[in-house]
Amino acid sequence: DDAVIAADIGDNALWMASSLVAKRGQRFLTSEHMGIMGFAINAGLAASLYSGWKVSATAAKSGVDKNNSTGGRQQQQQQQQTLIVAGDGGIQMSLNELATLRDHGSRRVLVVVIVNARLGRVQNEMWGPGLRADGCHIGSPDFVKLFEAYGYPCGMRVSTCNRAEISETIEKGWSLANDNGACVIELRQDPLVFPVMHKLKNRQNSRGLIHWETRTRNPTRDALFPQIETDHWKDCQNVLQDWLDSLNAVEKSEPFWFDTGTFASQSPSKILQDLLASPVATMPGGAVPTLFPTHEARVTFDSQFQSSFLNSFPASVIDQVLSTGTSNSHPLCLQLLVCPKEYTFKLHAHPNVELDIPLVGELWEKRYLGVPMDAEILATGSPGMSESKFYVDPSEEELSEICKKLALHDNKKPSKSESGDIVVRVAKQGQVLYNATGTIHQSFTKAHGCLVFALWSGVHANFDTEDVVKSTCHE
Repeated sequence: DDAVIAADIGDNALWMASSLVAKRGQRFLTSEHMGIMGFAINAGLAASLYSGWKVSATAAKSGVDKNNSTGGRQQQQQQQQTLIVAGDGGIQMSLNELATLRDHGSRRVLVVVIVNARLGRVQNEMWGPGLRADGCHIGSPDFVKLFEAYGYPCGMRVSTCNRAEISETIEKGWSLANDNGACVIELRQDPLVFPVMHKLKNRQNSRGLIHWETRTRNPTRDALFPQIETDHWKDCQNVLQDWLDSLNAVEKSEPFWFDTGTFASQSPSKILQDLLASPVATMPGGAVPTLFPTHEARVTFDSQFQSSFLNSFPASVIDQVLSTGTSNSHPLCLQLLVCPKEYTFKLHAHPNVELDIPLVGELWEKRYLGVPMDAEILATGSPGMSESKFYVDPSEEELSEICKKLALHDNKKPSKSESGDIVVRVAKQGQVLYNATGTIHQSFTKAHGCLVFALWSGVHANFDTEDVVKSTCHE
């Protein structure tokens, strides 16, 4: 109840502000609007040392020998707990203070590092057409091993939303911090989950809280990446939805392969409009709807799609896609997937990065958390080379053969104890869904069909099972 809590700056501060239940006697340290990244570990260090000094001073006045085993334990137990919460970006700005923490014998310090491989708050504030989150993707060390190198062993990792498991990990963390001085918990954040920033309304308008996100994006979204506007084709929305609902099987458009190195200079809206011609041949009348009636609509879509691409993929992946047209050795393409209603795809792992945007309707998924497949298992080797292109475009027969080679048996499917949980979520119309290489999930539609604009390789590593994933799910 008298713990000192130090929060860093970034998305981690928003998680703290929206999740922490404050108690009387606690102290909460943060740099607030000064925005000092790396603040938490410094503030926590100072708070821990002050708490230790205060206990030592009290013990000296009462005549307790801190070198005596009983007195030392009493002193340790009396010292306040210090909780440090920081992101993987902020904590790397003050890692040297781990040595200070050790040198001065700080005790009962629990450090929680939220790892999302990006400067989340900076990226989130750069949403919008034409804006790029350059430099926001970051790498980070193995924090458990790093803390061990500084003399703090037995760190832990968490990548689940199971509350009992999380509580057990925190309790164990405090016990280790009590024994060793400090302990780290490396928390792996789901890349499609984000915190919400609240701001006060102007007093003259009304009292209360509003979502900061309403100023920059649709507040009904629950995905991390920028929203793609879909009002451009509102005049043909109903026609497209009726067509999707009438289908009985998944159909695909012709693929647009990234084989020439010109993807970055191409117009996504033009590619999308051209790709639509092949699947709509089955539409009554066979007329291709015009998705972008104006030049402004095309420019807006192009800007938002490019922003989604740059925001979603890590910098190393973007470089690989643009310089080779591939991901994990698989050639990439843009393609339309026409999904009928009440359709369930096989449970699969992604052999490469994938970006899915529902243009009409909703795409649902059940996703395993924290158990990616090894990328090497899902690679196929270098694609066929061409003198004038990155690679020779694979045929449908070749893609089918790749799918067979990548087929995964059920015994490779993670168990619930390995995965923690399965999360059920929806990508609504216009939302961007990113899948990293090796992620495992199962897509499906509900009452209505869905038209998906996909950046992928044309293949999945399907498991043998025909059944929908059966486990405890959290929507």
